[in-house]
Amino acid sequence: GLAFGVAGEVLIDNVTAKIVVGVPEAFPNCTPTFFLLNQEDFIRLPHVEHDGFICYTHNDTLVLDIDNMPGIIAGCFQFAIKTLKDGIERKDNNEFYNEYEAYWRYLKDVSAMFANIVLSEDAEVIKYSKLKDKEKELFFAVSDDTERMNSYQRIVNVKENPAQYFNGLYIPLKKGAEILIPNFKQELTLEHVRELILKNVTPGNEMKIRTALSKTKQEDLLVIDFPLPNGNHSLFAVRFKKINHAAHPLFTPGSPASVIPYNVKRVDPEFMLTRGGHGNNFIDKKALVIGAGSVGSDIA
Repeated sequence: GLAFGVAGEVLIDNVTAKIVVGVPEAFPNCTPTFFLLNQEDFIRLPHVEHDGFICYTHNDTLVLDIDNMPGIIAGCFQFAIKTLKDGIERKDNNEFYNEYEAYWRYLKDVSAMFANIVLSEDAEVIKYSKLKDKEKELFFAVSDDTERMNSYQRIVNVKENPAQYFNGLYIPLKKGAEILIPNFKQELTLEHVRELILKNVTPGNEMKIRTALSKTKQEDLLVIDFPLPNGNHSLFAVRFKKINHAAHPLFTPGSPASVIPYNVKRVDPEFMLTRGGHGNNFIDKKALVIGAGSVGSDIA
């Protein structure tokens, strides 16, 4: 989808960075793209994807002067270089953690699911359902609350009504947790999951987890809440298959159960309203849109 690209080199902290500047066909109505070709010459850098793509800004935070196309490219190039330079000079993992969901999506065989869960400092039993949307299986996890359990109807077009729910578990990690930062196509193992959870929960929550998982199951779903250094929360999940009513694999080294990572798309109102910029002031409000023409449909 690129109209043209230019490859060149720039010196960053005495190391040569080989960079491609790619200009999309939609330019100047969108930003140019930048790729770092020689990642192996640097430490692992935040905001640089496995193919070298540099995530230097969010498109919705820029206003582009479409009459100054060279200026757009030059200005964005400076953003991209600053992103690389900041990553090279940074000594901690905070930037990786703040973008954790992007790295979790790198895992091998990762799947996607929705979640409408009230965040808490306490581990608690939640509900999850396997829904069919156009013959595709989707997972939907919710807090054990009637309104949230019924909210799946707003998210996916499913045939079954009502949805059949099973017990899963919501697990909040401690603030300051140090957890696995996945590499591209890395396979998630049971040992990874045990270390990620058991080394990063409070003693009280570990007791709750052990109690909740003491009952045998055929399979299970755990939704993990990771408090980020920037104050936000990252949700991701793991699904255990082939437990076959044996001891839970989270506490059983050598378990034959398999584990599947899930990327979680949050649809809880607390998250959606905050992201929209209004905070939770409107969480108990309702709106009626009359008319679904060109204006009303866009508003809806």
